[in-house]
Amino acid sequence: MAGSNTIVTSELSTSGRPSRAFSQDPQQFYDHLLLVAKGKLHDLHMAEDVVQESALRTVKYQHTYNPNIRREIWIVGILMNCI
Repeated sequence: MAGSNTIVTSELSTSGRPSRAFSQDPQQFYDHLLLVAKGKLHDLHMAEDVVQESALRTVKYQHTYNPNIRREIWIVGILMNCI
């Protein structure tokens, strides 16, 4: 769904609950992640795909999140691993 500017948040964690990383306000993270990804990839469609993949990985790896680290920093790290 290119250009939709939304992140899939219906994915469930292993505990059956939505990921906390994106559940509060997905759009606040999406805009920043897309900006970072576009800067690295120089391709809007690829950047959108990478941001979507990073959103899915936050769900998969939310059990590794350390609350002592800002959530945005953790998510950007996941994004960079997707690039």
